[in-house]
Amino acid sequence: MNASLILDVSATTFHEEVVRRSEDALVLVDFWASWCGPCQMLTPILEEAVKAYDGKVILAKVNTEQEQELAAQFQIRGIPVVKAFLGGKQVSEFTGALPRHQVDSFIRGLLPSESDKFLGNAQDLMGQGNRSEARHWLERALGEDSRNPAALLMMGQLHFDNGQYDDAEPFLQRITAGGEMRHAADSLMARIDLARVVEVLDSPDLLMAGISANDENVRAHLDLGCWHLHLGDMEAGFEALLKAAASGEQAEEARHRMVQGFAILGPSHAVTRAYRSRLASLLF
Repeated sequence: MNASLILDVSATTFHEEVVRRSEDALVLVDFWASWCGPCQMLTPILEEAVKAYDGKVILAKVNTEQEQELAAQFQIRGIPVVKAFLGGKQVSEFTGALPRHQVDSFIRGLLPSESDKFLGNAQDLMGQGNRSEARHWLERALGEDSRNPAALLMMGQLHFDNGQYDDAEPFLQRITAGGEMRHAADSLMARIDLARVVEVLDSPDLLMAGISANDENVRAHLDLGCWHLHLGDMEAGFEALLKAAASGEQAEEARHRMVQGFAILGPSHAVTRAYRSRLASLLF
């Protein structure tokens, strides 16, 4: 038995041996007792499984008879219970004596994939400002899993930041996951479209001069609204677009640009909610 991978822990050592070590490996905490028959069946299975994962998994055993404080802390009411820790926190658990194939399935579902590891390298390098090396690791991540949504989003962001809009879009379009990842992809797609739009518009200063000369210049309000959204001044952008949306001939395009702004901010943002309500009042 490898003492560094399979060990007994107590209330005194739990933080160091479980919480701290879970920053670098998956730690399974086996809550057991000597009188528990299913525990005697499960523990050898856990030990064999841990040995098969080449240091990626650690087994920490808690004797609930001796460590009643820990058992109470984790609200252990029936055993065996296995709680999994990763990244300094509990991430999953199961109860009962599972067969080996189910234990392996449980472990595989929690271990970071090779693609996720490469993505982590890319994120670290991006944090250091090393964009070219980060791209190399993103390519490796997508080579392992071409559908990794976080890697697709990060690659799209890299191309966007370089002004390579045509290259960014295919990565973003491949993100099929919903929730926050899809919102982030939609946000970046909207930013790409607005970036293309403002490339052919007059400068903000020229547009503002035109509006000063003629406040009824609806096209100038619309174009200035696009510029504000592109530059990140969202409320100023929405105000300008609302003026265009009230005009009639520019209303449809102004509404479309406001919807793009909502996508950039996200549906739950307070500014999105406020201006969506104002747009709805104007149109309906």
